[in-house]
Amino acid sequence: MQVGADPSAAGDKKPFASTGPHGHRGRMRTRLLAGGADALADYEILEMLLFLGIPRRDTKPLAKAAINQIGDLGGVLAAPASVLRDLPGFTPQSARVIRLVEVAAARLERAELRQQPILNNWDRLDAYLQANPPPEALRSDGLRVLYLDNRNRLLGDERQAEAEDVAEVVRRALALHATALLLLREAAGVPRAAEADVARTARLRAAAAVLSIAVHDHLVLGEGGSVSLRRLGLI
Repeated sequence: MQVGADPSAAGDKKPFASTGPHGHRGRMRTRLLAGGADALADYEILEMLLFLGIPRRDTKPLAKAAINQIGDLGGVLAAPASVLRDLPGFTPQSARVIRLVEVAAARLERAELRQQPILNNWDRLDAYLQANPPPEALRSDGLRVLYLDNRNRLLGDERQAEAEDVAEVVRRALALHATALLLLREAAGVPRAAEADVARTARLRAAAAVLSIAVHDHLVLGEGGSVSLRRLGLI
């Protein structure tokens, strides 16, 4: 080494590789790509999100502090921008990055609702039926089954070819992981609940109950509206 030279300038070589933010971020990305997001702890997910809004800084302490202050990852992700900006070390940019997650989740939920609407009240059911009229084959006393999950989200809307085949309805419910059923019968003329409707619903309820599958209602649809067996006290 030349006398008088600055030892720190000797090729900028250091005895150990950097353990600063850049090296840490590289290792985090490697873990993410190798094991997927499920391999990351909650604070690590938040840490990676903060990479985008806080460059050239170790974001692990910020992520851990935010979760400790708010309570959990979900609370941080759902927090208003005004709350995020007040967290220690957070910047307006990092708050905007965190808000991206909530916006993306909301848009995903809207897309899912378009494909699998939630039919948890009469207005939503009526709107769905108006937008999805039955095929011609069901317009003469055919049976239509709506298969729902535990949130009343639609999993399937199917014609039951053999109206008396209770076992087939239950098999389809199991295949779709449905926890509830809604039966619809299209009747010609003014809708009326027939004895056959009551008997069919009773058989299906008994078979479905064994597997903890509920039958919400049996509606008879026709000119001028519908008739609900449940509202009539028939189920």
